[in-house]
Amino acid sequence: MVPTMTSTLPSGTSDLALRFAAAAGSAEPAVVRPLFTDDAAIWHNVDGVTQSLDEMLVMLQWVASNLREMRYADVRLHATPTGWVQQHELRATTPDGRAVAVPACIVFTVRDGRISRLEEYLDAGGFGGLGPIE
Repeated sequence: MVPTMTSTLPSGTSDLALRFAAAAGSAEPAVVRPLFTDDAAIWHNVDGVTQSLDEMLVMLQWVASNLREMRYADVRLHATPTGWVQQHELRATTPDGRAVAVPACIVFTVRDGRISRLEEYLDAGGFGGLGPIE
């Protein structure tokens, strides 16, 4: 599902941003991998660790097994000289049925039409103590 968005992005970057948002919640490598360069770097403020694409795909498996119906809401996209910034609310349901809504911001760097770096900023406390993301 593609969320409703407001955007200032040029058309080529906008297409990539829409594909990324539509893939939110997918732990399927075949859906996620084509959006990224092979040497992509993924960084999260919650642990300060830079992951490879393969490591991120493992983390997405954890997310998929711990959050249902994950999606982005209130998505705002802003062009940058090297890609875009996405602000959104990450919404999901925990295994015990609690709805969570976590404000987040992602900074994307694009190279050759694919994401080469992703920096995600969010408050992990908003997930209500699900435990460490592995």
